[in-house]
Amino acid sequence: MKTLTNSLAFLILIAAAQAGPFGFQYGMTIEDIKKSGIKLEKSKTVPAEYKATNLPKEYKDWNSTVLVGITKKYGLVQIQVNKQIENDGKKNSTSKHFYDRYKEALQTKYGKPNSTNQINAKKNSYSSRWNTWTFEDREDKLETIRLTLKTNTSLKKPWDLVTLTYEFTDNEEFWLESRALLKQKKLGREPIDLDDL
Repeated sequence: MKTLTNSLAFLILIAAAQAGPFGFQYGMTIEDIKKSGIKLEKSKTVPAEYKATNLPKEYKDWNSTVLVGITKKYGLVQIQVNKQIENDGKKNSTSKHFYDRYKEALQTKYGKPNSTNQINAKKNSYSSRWNTWTFEDREDKLETIRLTLKTNTSLKKPWDLVTLTYEFTDNEEFWLESRALLKQKKLGREPIDLDDL
């Protein structure tokens, strides 16, 4: 009977996890994510960030790795996927098409974005455009979705990068935790575990 109860609990966990973007939901701990079969690898550049692979569903449009921000206090608070597209020199036609497809899909699901921004650097070496959807008081704690297209033509191999980011309530904690850990690393110190204080 205990095995049946445990199996049911595990299936409920997987079903709940698959309900959110890319199989994740706000507040999941590292243990929760691993139990659902997703593999995690700690990021070498951003503390509190993990590379997630072996997702419950394939997402052919995006890279196979999803980045997740997990804090000690709140669990999972951010999800990000990227797609690097070779710049074809045709005014970003390939990447712009990819970006516009996702903008249209997000607009169909969530309505018009709350804000649209664009930056163009001198000589068109770097540009960035993004759309942001902002939410309040959602049950799933989703606070912001941001779709971004960045272009850099000043490099030997020009690239375009499309990024889709989901930020949940308490997402600021992820950046605070990451910055604190990075500062300790730069100073050559072992970070203090806040749970010990």
